[in-house]
Amino acid sequence: KANLDMVWEYAEESRRRNVSYGAYMLTFLVGGDYLKTPYDFTLAYDRKTDRLKTIRFISMADPKRQHDITAILKRLGATPGIRYIGMDYVRANTGGLEFTDEFLADMELDVPEALRVATVDTRRRWLGRQLAHDTDRRLQHQWDWWRAHRVSLVVKGILDEAKVTQPIWVFSLGWKQGHQHGQDPRMLDDAGVSFN
Repeated sequence: KANLDMVWEYAEESRRRNVSYGAYMLTFLVGGDYLKTPYDFTLAYDRKTDRLKTIRFISMADPKRQHDITAILKRLGATPGIRYIGMDYVRANTGGLEFTDEFLADMELDVPEALRVATVDTRRRWLGRQLAHDTDRRLQHQWDWWRAHRVSLVVKGILDEAKVTQPIWVFSLGWKQGHQHGQDPRMLDDAGVSFN
């Protein structure tokens, strides 16, 4: 709340002085004691323990977080003095394994029968293991593309609902253009981002 209060104060002063001001928010990353927040967190694979674990990035599928981001975007968009709006951590980092079944179905990947009839957590661990040990480069590229596509669809949905008129910028990772974390600059541009 203190950060939001400062945004309004800075926006008012910027408006008064006719200075361009941009406010930005963290989107799918939570600072502080993230386990106390009401969100669903993304699943990642831990190589050391061969287990799934949650990390501090919120799942891109969490409707509450999408709603909260949309609400803040609307509020920022309606604030006089804010001329640009930015979004950071628009990714699932090393997570996203909660989408394993959707990924396998969308990409029409042929997996062994034993894996098809296994539990969803078994399939998630299998995919995490494949990606972590880099055993199948083609699978890695398909996963990177699929996650970037999913991230862009989520961003597009949020921006379409928020209907802000200010230019939107996103911080994308520069290393491999963020692909390994579910980002793709061109897909994000297509989703409605003005600056990447």
